[in-house]
Amino acid sequence: MNLVARTTEVDDTVILHCKGRLQFCQEAAVFSKLAHAILDSGRNIVLDFSELDMIDSSGIGELVLVYMRACGSGREVRIAQPRHRVAEILDLTNVSSLFRICSTTDAALGMAAEAVSSSGAICG
Repeated sequence: MNLVARTTEVDDTVILHCKGRLQFCQEAAVFSKLAHAILDSGRNIVLDFSELDMIDSSGIGELVLVYMRACGSGREVRIAQPRHRVAEILDLTNVSSLFRICSTTDAALGMAAEAVSSSGAICG
């Protein structure tokens, strides 16, 4: 399944719900364009990866670019509910160290302090 993305706004944060596969240049570019637009609007992002089945090197590259854009604009990007396979790839590539990775969307929004990845930044 190709990447399907939708957004939900919660205060100064936008949840970017990602479903399917974040791979290949075109899908990764669409993801990046959405994320950059959110950051450029002055909002933080929660990447809801609960329905993301796969991420490849193009997707990882775009995540790093989104991280760099967030740092440059004083914004934060958190990852919520990554599936096991996606979490493993984030860990193997050490991209997990760039983001707060949380077990729930609420935790990523700052409503709880529960972390799922000991190698990444801890939520809370």
